Amino acid sequence: MENDTAAPQGSFASRIGALDPQQADALPLSAATLDELAERIATTATVIGIGESTRFSRETFGVRDQLFHRLVRRHGFRALAIQDSAGVAARLDRYVQGGKGSAESALDGAWRPWRTAEMAATLEWIRAFNRDHPHDPGRIFGVKPVQAQPEDYDAVLDHVRESAPGGGGVPPGADPDRSPHG
Repeated sequence: MENDTAAPQGSFASRIGALDPQQADALPLSAATLDELAERIATTATVIGIGESTRFSRETFGVRDQLFHRLVRRHGFRALAIQDSAGVAARLDRYVQGGKGSAESALDGAWRPWRTAEMAATLEWIRAFNRDHPHDPGRIFGVKPVQAQPEDYDAVLDHVRESAPGGGGVPPGADPDRSPHG
Protein backbone atom coordinates (compact mmCIF):
# COMPACT_ATOMS: atom_id res chain seq x y z
CA MET A 1 0.00 0.00 0.00
CA GLU A 2 1.45 3.35 -1.01
CA ASN A 3 1.06 6.64 0.80
CA ASP A 4 -2.12 8.48 -0.08
CA THR A 5 -0.58 11.44 -1.84
CA ALA A 6 -3.66 12.24 -3.91
CA ALA A 7 -5.09 14.39 -1.12
CA PRO A 8 -4.43 18.13 -1.42
CA GLN A 9 -0.92 18.86 -0.21
CA GLY A 10 -1.84 22.22 1.29
CA SER A 11 -4.70 21.07 3.51
CA PHE A 12 -3.40 22.10 6.92
CA ALA A 13 -6.71 23.48 8.21
CA SER A 14 -6.67 22.41 11.86
CA ARG A 15 -4.38 24.20 14.25
CA ILE A 16 -3.71 23.65 17.91
CA GLY A 17 -0.51 25.67 17.94
CA ALA A 18 1.97 25.69 20.76
CA LEU A 19 0.23 25.04 24.03
CA ASP A 20 1.11 27.01 27.11
CA PRO A 21 0.29 25.54 30.53
CA GLN A 22 -3.10 27.27 30.66
CA GLN A 23 -4.07 25.92 27.24
CA ALA A 24 -2.78 22.45 28.13
CA ASP A 25 -5.47 22.20 30.80
CA ALA A 26 -8.05 22.49 28.00
CA LEU A 27 -6.90 19.07 26.74
CA PRO A 28 -8.71 15.93 27.90
CA LEU A 29 -5.85 15.40 30.39
CA SER A 30 -4.58 18.16 32.66
CA ALA A 31 -0.97 19.32 32.62
CA ALA A 32 -0.47 17.68 36.04
CA THR A 33 -1.84 14.37 34.75
CA LEU A 34 0.41 14.55 31.68
CA ASP A 35 3.42 15.30 33.91
CA GLU A 36 2.63 12.29 36.09
CA LEU A 37 2.05 10.04 33.08
CA ALA A 38 5.34 11.08 31.45
CA GLU A 39 7.18 10.45 34.73
CA ARG A 40 5.66 6.98 35.16
CA ILE A 41 6.36 5.99 31.57
CA ALA A 42 9.90 7.34 31.52
CA THR A 43 10.97 5.52 34.68
CA THR A 44 9.93 2.12 33.32
CA ALA A 45 10.62 2.27 29.58
CA THR A 46 13.38 3.03 27.10
CA VAL A 47 11.09 2.88 24.06
CA ILE A 48 7.56 4.27 24.24
CA GLY A 49 4.78 3.71 21.73
CA ILE A 50 1.92 6.17 21.74
CA GLY A 51 -0.93 5.20 19.45
CA GLU A 52 -4.41 6.42 18.88
CA SER A 53 -7.86 5.00 18.31
CA THR A 54 -8.67 7.65 15.75
CA ARG A 55 -6.78 9.92 13.43
CA PHE A 56 -7.41 13.56 12.54
CA SER A 57 -8.46 14.31 16.13
CA ARG A 58 -7.06 17.54 17.54
CA GLU A 59 -7.50 16.32 21.11
CA THR A 60 -5.68 13.03 20.50
CA PHE A 61 -2.84 14.75 18.71
CA GLY A 62 -2.68 17.46 21.39
CA VAL A 63 -2.32 14.94 24.21
CA ARG A 64 0.24 12.90 22.28
CA ASP A 65 2.19 16.05 21.41
CA GLN A 66 2.23 17.35 25.00
CA LEU A 67 3.34 13.94 26.28
CA PHE A 68 6.10 13.88 23.64
CA HIS A 69 7.28 17.36 24.70
CA ARG A 70 7.53 16.25 28.33
CA LEU A 71 9.40 13.06 27.43
CA VAL A 72 11.92 15.03 25.37
CA ARG A 73 12.41 18.01 27.70
CA ARG A 74 12.34 16.26 31.06
CA HIS A 75 13.29 12.64 30.44
CA GLY A 76 15.87 12.63 27.64
CA PHE A 77 13.92 10.92 24.88
CA ARG A 78 15.19 12.06 21.48
CA ALA A 79 13.54 9.95 18.79
CA LEU A 80 10.11 10.09 17.19
CA ALA A 81 9.19 7.08 15.06
CA ILE A 82 6.25 7.70 12.76
CA GLN A 83 4.17 5.28 10.78
CA ASP A 84 5.54 6.13 7.36
CA SER A 85 8.35 5.11 5.07
CA ALA A 86 12.01 5.58 5.90
CA GLY A 87 12.26 8.00 2.97
CA VAL A 88 9.47 10.26 4.21
CA ALA A 89 10.91 10.19 7.73
CA ALA A 90 14.37 11.04 6.38
CA ARG A 91 12.89 14.15 4.71
CA LEU A 92 11.18 15.15 7.97
CA ASP A 93 14.38 14.49 9.90
CA ARG A 94 16.40 16.67 7.51
CA TYR A 95 13.90 19.47 8.11
CA VAL A 96 14.05 19.24 11.93
CA GLN A 97 17.86 19.15 11.73
CA GLY A 98 17.75 22.60 10.09
CA GLY A 99 17.03 21.72 6.48
CA LYS A 100 15.50 24.06 3.95
CA GLY A 101 11.82 24.65 3.30
CA SER A 102 8.86 24.67 5.62
CA ALA A 103 7.30 22.06 7.84
CA GLU A 104 4.39 21.90 5.42
CA SER A 105 6.65 21.29 2.42
CA ALA A 106 8.55 18.62 4.38
CA LEU A 107 5.22 16.85 4.86
CA ASP A 108 4.49 16.73 1.12
CA GLY A 109 4.18 13.07 0.18
CA ALA A 110 3.81 11.94 3.79
CA TRP A 111 0.98 9.64 4.74
CA ARG A 112 -2.17 11.73 4.80
CA PRO A 113 -2.78 11.58 8.59
CA TRP A 114 0.56 13.38 9.08
CA ARG A 115 -0.26 16.25 6.71
CA THR A 116 -1.90 18.42 9.35
CA ALA A 117 -1.20 21.69 11.08
CA GLU A 118 -0.62 19.74 14.28
CA MET A 119 2.16 17.65 12.72
CA ALA A 120 3.67 20.76 11.14
CA ALA A 121 3.68 22.35 14.62
CA THR A 122 5.40 19.23 16.01
CA LEU A 123 8.10 19.50 13.35
CA GLU A 124 8.58 23.17 14.20
CA TRP A 125 8.84 22.31 17.90
CA ILE A 126 11.47 19.61 17.27
CA ARG A 127 13.39 21.99 14.98
CA ALA A 128 13.40 24.69 17.69
CA PHE A 129 14.45 22.12 20.30
CA ASN A 130 17.31 21.05 18.03
CA ARG A 131 18.48 24.66 17.58
CA ASP A 132 18.67 24.93 21.38
CA HIS A 133 20.29 21.47 21.78
CA PRO A 134 22.66 21.07 18.80
CA HIS A 135 24.69 18.33 20.52
CA ASP A 136 21.61 16.37 21.68
CA PRO A 137 19.04 16.71 18.88
CA GLY A 138 15.69 15.03 18.39
CA ARG A 139 15.45 12.70 15.39
CA ILE A 140 12.61 11.29 13.28
CA PHE A 141 12.45 7.72 11.97
CA GLY A 142 9.88 6.00 9.81
CA VAL A 143 8.48 2.55 10.38
CA LYS A 144 5.65 1.03 8.42
CA PRO A 145 4.91 -2.20 10.29
CA VAL A 146 3.24 -3.92 7.37
CA GLN A 147 5.94 -2.81 4.93
CA ALA A 148 8.93 -2.44 7.22
CA GLN A 149 12.23 -3.17 5.57
CA PRO A 150 15.40 -4.27 7.35
CA GLU A 151 16.87 -0.78 6.97
CA ASP A 152 13.87 0.69 8.83
CA TYR A 153 14.56 -1.45 11.89
CA ASP A 154 18.30 -0.98 11.54
CA ALA A 155 17.96 2.81 11.58
CA VAL A 156 15.96 2.72 14.83
CA LEU A 157 18.28 0.15 16.43
CA ASP A 158 21.39 2.11 15.42
CA HIS A 159 19.96 5.24 17.02
CA VAL A 160 19.11 3.37 20.23
CA ARG A 161 22.56 1.78 20.35
CA GLU A 162 24.20 5.19 19.98
CA SER A 163 22.05 7.18 22.35
CA ALA A 164 20.56 4.94 25.02
CA PRO A 165 21.82 5.45 28.57
CA GLY A 166 24.23 2.90 29.97
CA GLY A 167 26.51 2.67 26.95
CA GLY A 168 25.77 0.62 23.90
CA GLY A 169 22.05 1.02 24.35
CA VAL A 170 21.22 -2.64 23.74
CA PRO A 171 18.63 -3.88 26.25
CA PRO A 172 19.68 -6.74 28.53
CA GLY A 173 19.10 -10.11 26.91
CA ALA A 174 18.84 -8.62 23.41
CA ASP A 175 21.03 -9.91 20.61
CA PRO A 176 22.91 -6.77 19.45
CA ASP A 177 23.63 -8.33 16.07
CA ARG A 178 20.06 -9.35 15.30
CA SER A 179 17.36 -7.00 14.09
CA PRO A 180 13.78 -7.75 15.18
CA HIS A 181 12.77 -8.41 11.57
CA GLY A 182 14.49 -11.74 11.41
